[in-house]
Amino acid sequence: MRHVYNRYADRMWGRLCCISWVLSAVLACTSWAAQGYERAGVSIEAKTIKLSRTMNRIEASGDVHLSASNPAAKVRLSAEARRVTVTLSSAPGTSGSVRGLDSIKQADFDGPVKMVYTAPKSITDQAGNKTGEVLVTTTVTADRAAYDGVQGVATLSGNVRIVQDDPSVFAEPVVMTGDKASINLKRGQEAGDYDFKIESTGKPSRIEIVPKQQAKQ
Repeated sequence: MRHVYNRYADRMWGRLCCISWVLSAVLACTSWAAQGYERAGVSIEAKTIKLSRTMNRIEASGDVHLSASNPAAKVRLSAEARRVTVTLSSAPGTSGSVRGLDSIKQADFDGPVKMVYTAPKSITDQAGNKTGEVLVTTTVTADRAAYDGVQGVATLSGNVRIVQDDPSVFAEPVVMTGDKASINLKRGQEAGDYDFKIESTGKPSRIEIVPKQQAKQ
């Protein structure tokens, strides 16, 4: 009788161990698996994602990767941060041609932050006729960043470093460093609009430029 009981107990213990191992594996995958969100050309991957449909807001934390692209306009923004909060300009499910960066009303990034912005630039002659097009890439690192989709301006603060590769103007990528900066990402800029503004307190801001004409000499 005791022998039968021991065999039954051993069998039940084996099943419990197996169930415990399966549950542990499931919980481990659930806690570490990346979550994903995608709509209107905006995709987000992170360990945790919270979506508020009433406020059109997305909160992501833990190894956040954000991508906003508009293939028709050849514009793309990719970003990495510790935490990201995005407010969309329209409610989920709203149809329309607004995609990618144009669909973001506001985005806040807690760092360290890395952002890469790619957009086309038209090349014109002295008469204003378009003669070609180049792709300009701007890479940014900072402690914190924000993007105002209404104004089309990105603001950066803390250990700011900006590298822009514009082969139509510069022989080498332009490098800018400072405490804080703002970047005008608005397409169709008007006369007098700035591209970059960089500031520092206690130490000078720095910019390194090698124009194409200087490189030829």
